[in-house]
Amino acid sequence: MFRKAALDAAKSHPLGTVIALRPLSTSLLVGLFAIFGLSLVLFFCFGSYTKRVKVYGQLIPASGLVKVYAPQTGVIIAKHVTEGTIVQKGDHLLTISSERYTQTGTATQETISSRMQRRLDLLQHERDKLDTIHREESATLAHTIATLSQALDRIDKQISLQRKRVALAQDSSHRYEVLSSESFVSRDQLQEKQAIYLEQQTRLADLTQQRAETVKELTRHESEQRTLPLKQQAAATQIEREILAITQDLAESEAKRHLVILAPETGQVSSLLAEIGQHADPNKALLSLVPQHTELIADIYIKNKDIGFTRVGDRALIRYASYPYQKFGMHGAKVASISTAAVPAAEIVNISGAIPGLDQNTAQDLYYRATLRLDAQHILAYGDARPLATGMALEVDILRETRAIYEWVLEPLYSITGKVS
Repeated sequence: MFRKAALDAAKSHPLGTVIALRPLSTSLLVGLFAIFGLSLVLFFCFGSYTKRVKVYGQLIPASGLVKVYAPQTGVIIAKHVTEGTIVQKGDHLLTISSERYTQTGTATQETISSRMQRRLDLLQHERDKLDTIHREESATLAHTIATLSQALDRIDKQISLQRKRVALAQDSSHRYEVLSSESFVSRDQLQEKQAIYLEQQTRLADLTQQRAETVKELTRHESEQRTLPLKQQAAATQIEREILAITQDLAESEAKRHLVILAPETGQVSSLLAEIGQHADPNKALLSLVPQHTELIADIYIKNKDIGFTRVGDRALIRYASYPYQKFGMHGAKVASISTAAVPAAEIVNISGAIPGLDQNTAQDLYYRATLRLDAQHILAYGDARPLATGMALEVDILRETRAIYEWVLEPLYSITGKVS
């Protein structure tokens, strides 16, 4: 169809052959994209990711943080401790005054306390005198009984003698009756003897009556002597009862006036917010006591939606607000306990104070309290082991299940088909 010369002419290239040049950068980019694609495939196939739940909390002592409140409203008039002071149980912490004043400037409670103290002094003086009075009464009664006993002895002797006189007078009277009947004596002499006999009988009757009265008086005083200790004890008890009542009223009055707040436990003073002249509110903590030599734990609060798969023993990573994790890293911990009941955020704030990251304005959100046991009680910062402190704010990542990347990518499909790994 074509001549050979034409075909040969078509094969010839007078201007030379065309050479397609590929830039080095293109090859490099292709290689890089190939490596990136292969790395991405390997990452999806062999890489893994651990799901995390972010929560907030703070450090507290394992044995609990003791918060000290004012038992009543008042004004702080004295501070007996400073921040960091080590106190023993019963030591003085603060003094609060609840004194009220009248229009004339008179201190009401001071006046009441002064009058109570005056009554108390009088009762105590009466109590001190009561012992002396009781001793004098006992001595007087004993002396009276002794005197009556001696008088009774004398009366008995007089009665004995008087009976002899009566017997003699009776014999004499009988003899004169015989002599008178025989006319040896006159009738006047007989009547004289009879009168003497009657007089002696009268004296005997008087002595007998006197003895009966003396016995009656002696019996009464002996009865008083037996009951005197009981009466004295009753009087002393009554005074003691009045003293105790006034002492209690005085203590209550002084408590309303000046109240000293004592340390409920041994520990170190922390978060001392009270200042002299400041109003003390019973609903707000004045200071906290940190128990000595106690382990710190992380007190965290988990939202209701995140509690489902959180278990005791789960690992966690902590970021302390005081030590930026970008410089000092994250620190390990383990879930030690989880509460069984949820509480609203506002209630948590009332119990534990403000927790950074906790939204107390969302009333419908409920939180579960959990504690973490720390892997270490210190942080390495610039080569030094710095101890952790109570109240440090922290963020926590609670580690959940670990899966391959492709499993997380395909999780929606697994959920649809019911083939969750």
